[in-house]
Amino acid sequence: MFNPLRINRASYFALVAFVALVCCFIPKAYAKNLPALKCVHEQAASLGLIQKPNDDQFSEQTIKAADLISTRFEQLKNLRSITSDNAIAWCRELGLIDEKLKEFWPSKTGAKFEYIFSKQLNPGQQLAIQNALLFAFRYFSSLDVELAGTVKIIASTDHFELAENLVDNSQYPISLAKATSIINRQCTGRGIGGFNAPGMIIICVNPRTYWRQVQVNLRMLLAHELSHEIQRQMTGYRPIAIDSEDDYLNEVGPLWLVEGSAIAFQFKALLPYVDVNEHISVFRSDVGGYSGEKLSKLIYADATSDREFPNYAALAGHLLAQRGEKHKGFLTYWTLLARENWQSAFTKAFGITPEAFYREFQ
Repeated sequence: MFNPLRINRASYFALVAFVALVCCFIPKAYAKNLPALKCVHEQAASLGLIQKPNDDQFSEQTIKAADLISTRFEQLKNLRSITSDNAIAWCRELGLIDEKLKEFWPSKTGAKFEYIFSKQLNPGQQLAIQNALLFAFRYFSSLDVELAGTVKIIASTDHFELAENLVDNSQYPISLAKATSIINRQCTGRGIGGFNAPGMIIICVNPRTYWRQVQVNLRMLLAHELSHEIQRQMTGYRPIAIDSEDDYLNEVGPLWLVEGSAIAFQFKALLPYVDVNEHISVFRSDVGGYSGEKLSKLIYADATSDREFPNYAALAGHLLAQRGEKHKGFLTYWTLLARENWQSAFTKAFGITPEAFYREFQ
């Protein structure tokens, strides 16, 4: 039986390596994201600010609604200008301000989680995935995290079936060839793996997986990927549409931080009674020296090609989880990131500038 208080050092690195470290970034100018737009339109209409549009496409009515909402609620004045991509962040924050407006959240009008399981997964295997997701959700709920958007859980042993479901459920148009490439890259050679795309967690299962031994891995995977989805819902799905790397960095943050926060959350969820300093000690003692200069360069998607990226991201995440609000600091950071550039959000959330953090990182 797995004992979290006796996890050895080799297990730490196996658990970090287990999780797919690359989010799925699908290029497209704007998301469809109709449920989130519908949410904002209905929230604004219920407040008497606009007449609800006949459809839920992004329009001048959406912009008008956001402007009037910003005037009504001081807390939303500094949110990034509304688009179809970040409408989910507007929808979510309105519900957090006014409890009555939560009734328009997609997760309230429909399912919180929608499961799209392959027939190749038997009822016991499907239940194992659901239980692991419930474990992750309960952890984040303990941090007062609420999901405004529905999350689709897509799981199969068949890569082509996963690709087809990715195409059918993506908020961003994507070709089957591109989806297949993503699935093959994320899933080949794994027992159980997965990744997050806007509003989705895709889980790939090797047909030869021995299910009696996958509970820990499933919990780690789903805590990690649900963390990514929470960041997206808090800051908006729109960063996926960014063509400029500088804009991407400004609005999403460096990849080491995107992954470092998810790794810190997955360890805390699975090992709640292990002090973060123990994680830090393991990473520092088993991997030679670390370089803040190198960390500062692990910012874009190509960072994952560096074999040391997982350990760098993990150590950085644990070091930040040691500061200020502990793991809740990441939630504060994401709240600020919905409003300002990542450097400013980072400094306010963690009480240190990125440059100073890089100097301390070793």
